[in-house]
Amino acid sequence: MLFESLNYPDLWKKAEEHYEKGLSGVDVNDVVYAANKGKVKLEILGHAPEGLEELWTELHIMVKLCQDYNEKNYQDISWESMQKIAGAISYFVTPLTWCPTTSPKSAI
Repeated sequence: MLFESLNYPDLWKKAEEHYEKGLSGVDVNDVVYAANKGKVKLEILGHAPEGLEELWTELHIMVKLCQDYNEKNYQDISWESMQKIAGAISYFVTPLTWCPTTSPKSAI
């Protein structure tokens, strides 16, 4: 919606296409990864880091949902939703971005 509000419909469309293409590559192994690595990162952090306070409970719920899905304790959820949840947790575990937030010179 940001691109739409800035009147960049082509960028919005490309971002949406990239997102959908990425989702199609998410498989069961990614859900297992999200469950395992998400649990470890939550345990290591122990409490919500600055900026994640509002999402902390939801992150715990999503990790637990991935665990339950993998263990077949709960599967009453669409595969598309599981793909999105696994993607969100994977980003939480390894927050890679398309654009660096700082320039290389500022890191020196």
